[in-house]
Amino acid sequence: DPLTIATGVHYIPDPNKSSPLGEDGNFVSDSCGAFGVADGVGGCELVGIDSGIFARQLMESARRAAEVEGIRDAGKLIARCKTMSTALGASTISVAILDKDKALLNAAVLGDSAIMVIRGGRVAFKSKDQLRGFNFPYQLGNGHNGRYNVPSEACRVSIPVQEGDIVVLATDGLWDNLFDEEILKITSEERNSDAPAALAVPLPKRLAKRLAVTAHSLAADS
Repeated sequence: DPLTIATGVHYIPDPNKSSPLGEDGNFVSDSCGAFGVADGVGGCELVGIDSGIFARQLMESARRAAEVEGIRDAGKLIARCKTMSTALGASTISVAILDKDKALLNAAVLGDSAIMVIRGGRVAFKSKDQLRGFNFPYQLGNGHNGRYNVPSEACRVSIPVQEGDIVVLATDGLWDNLFDEEILKITSEERNSDAPAALAVPLPKRLAKRLAVTAHSLAADS
């Protein structure tokens, strides 16, 4: 039978930023098996540009391109959503689309918003960051004469997946604050939990929340 995917999202905006929505964006299309994240570049705030608007526009454009235009290639999805997004700003971007019949996760990553596939309690796949230098990831952008990348520079990969795999797609707010071993531990604990309160919430939703809350707490302590 074709694979299906269940999703969970949890986003905690940075309370220190001027925009209450923060600088990140995300989308999920359960009908298309597509999902993605975009991490707006905070440095644009210095010249009065809210990159969160650009990041969220990228994600809404990606959702529309997947659902309305039927794009099923992750690299083409990034290219299309960049064309559709006109707001000023800069952002990393990562998207993935499940090919349910071939059991492949088609992913494209530009920058340091990584994707990880967990299987049997181990990391089966993790994308590599694309960086120009320290704290300077590859990024799409409009305006401000920035050194922007183009969609074709995204790292594209087709990842074999199987029933029971857990896919984590997140901005560097997660990866900078949690080691892979900690993510695996949290994933295992949530998957094996038999607490009634936990079982009342689907695994993807409670796992997304715990990972985000844990990373946010550690970032606040550092």
